[in-house]
Amino acid sequence: MNIADTYRYVESPDYHTDLFATQLVWARPLVLETAGTFVFLTYLSLPLLVAVRSSRGVPARSALDGELERIFLLRLLDLTGQSAWQGGIRNTRVQHMAKKLRQRHANFDGMRPEYMNFIGAIIAVGPLRVLQCGEQDLDDQVRVKYWRYMTHALSLLGADVGTEGAAQAGCANFIEAHAAPSTDGGMLFESLIQHHPRFVEGALPALFGHSRSTLDALMVRL
Repeated sequence: MNIADTYRYVESPDYHTDLFATQLVWARPLVLETAGTFVFLTYLSLPLLVAVRSSRGVPARSALDGELERIFLLRLLDLTGQSAWQGGIRNTRVQHMAKKLRQRHANFDGMRPEYMNFIGAIIAVGPLRVLQCGEQDLDDQVRVKYWRYMTHALSLLGADVGTEGAAQAGCANFIEAHAAPSTDGGMLFESLIQHHPRFVEGALPALFGHSRSTLDALMVRL
């Protein structure tokens, strides 16, 4: 998606109802935390993503793992309660923060555009898969509005996620092609289980099959 389309979108009649629908999805009890864990678990099941390094030489975490990225997500969704950051991606401060975050990720050693597309898609599908596993109903119109907002919001990070169906299929194919146990992934998994066992338990059923089987193999080694 062209970022210019997103700048037009934020002035469209759909914008506010789409943002509200998106907040309804992410603000459900434990969805933010569980979907964030889902993203991180998916990330650590993929050695080629774990191998990406920041400018400081440390693993480049998923967009929900680092504190900066978590704050950005909350601002992206207008869930911070901070007046200066209200309005979601219509807020020019949020747009500027997205630009800086996109540039930072682009400069990571080993980062490729298709990785950002995948990460964006995983973020977008995360809460939907968590809700589905929890057997929580989501109105079809809310789902459409949610996806429209997230598609435009993630374009600011340089991610082209496409339709929901394409994103789900693309994630499944990427994971099937690249999921594998790794030493670094195992260490991160062990740490996550120790610090956030409740969220790990909630996120595991939402994982794509090859990520889950990879984590099962890592769990045997712990």
